[in-house]
Amino acid sequence: MYQIAICDDEKIFTDKLAHMIKQYSNAHHHVIDLHLFQQAADFIQSSLESYDIVFLDVRFGEISGIEIAKALRAKNENAILIFVSAFIEYAIMGYSVHASAYLLKSDLDGTFESCMDEIFPQIGSKEISVRVPYEHVNVDIPCKSIIYMESYKRQIQIHTSLPRYPSILYYAKLSDMIETLAPHGFLRIHKSYLINLSRCRRIQNRLAYMDNSTELPCSRQNYTDIVQKFLQWKEREI
Repeated sequence: MYQIAICDDEKIFTDKLAHMIKQYSNAHHHVIDLHLFQQAADFIQSSLESYDIVFLDVRFGEISGIEIAKALRAKNENAILIFVSAFIEYAIMGYSVHASAYLLKSDLDGTFESCMDEIFPQIGSKEISVRVPYEHVNVDIPCKSIIYMESYKRQIQIHTSLPRYPSILYYAKLSDMIETLAPHGFLRIHKSYLINLSRCRRIQNRLAYMDNSTELPCSRQNYTDIVQKFLQWKEREI
């Protein structure tokens, strides 16, 4: 799933761009999660490290878009940054923060699709991973290979589909992993379990049936919300 942020204080433009992104993504079978921001502070305080693509107005409220882009780059060097503006004279400023494109609002209909055609291949092969300690070294475990995580006393046990690392136990809190992994399709279904929704076959009778034949209990109190989020995720995958 691609995490895409739109940062612009003009609601009409934000809604238009969001609609265009959804149309493009549906046509190209991209699964996306859109985040809309009309206040610079809200964007800066969000999970900057999670975004794959950021559309940013050069003049975002009272704060310079360049300054906001610098805040983004401090936490996320890999995000595709696309500046949008009504003024062409700001285009050269994007080089200082490694912007990938500059779109004029007045010509959005004519340039948007070609821009998206260029940037998606740049992130299509990107593999999100989690770095964990294993036998005195750190190893990167691709998120797509993680089936679920289990809280075990003060430790986390990661269960994967990797033959070399079927299970890794290390000291950490499950709650610390939620913020990192939630944008990539992970859901806490129980105080002790965080699952990869892409590796879950179904949720039924308060059990999550994982694709390695493991059955995990779901929280009774949050079961309705868990099922709803699972179904929403599966709809995005279609």
